[in-house]
Amino acid sequence: MFDRYILQRRLTCFLKAFAAVDGPQQLVKHKLLESIFVAFLSHQDTTIVQLALSGLLKYKPPYLLPYADHVKNMLKKGGLRDALLQFGAAFEGGDIYKD
Repeated sequence: MFDRYILQRRLTCFLKAFAAVDGPQQLVKHKLLESIFVAFLSHQDTTIVQLALSGLLKYKPPYLLPYADHVKNMLKKGGLRDALLQFGAAFEGGDIYKD
């Protein structure tokens, strides 16, 4: 039976490999890979979330690109508070639009 640590290391290796691919739209089943990246954005481990985010950003989704720097800053260790304050300032300054 696999240990949780071993499974997490394997997941990290797979995410690193797929996040390193430039132009993932050229891969077979690229939509499935994109949905996997989106699913791992809610993982409890920030390393996995960061890798999933970097993989997802390779797809250049229009709903995420304007906020990519803010989200990356939120995932840094100890950077959540500052990132939220900057996000609020960007929202009030008109850099981020509300639909």
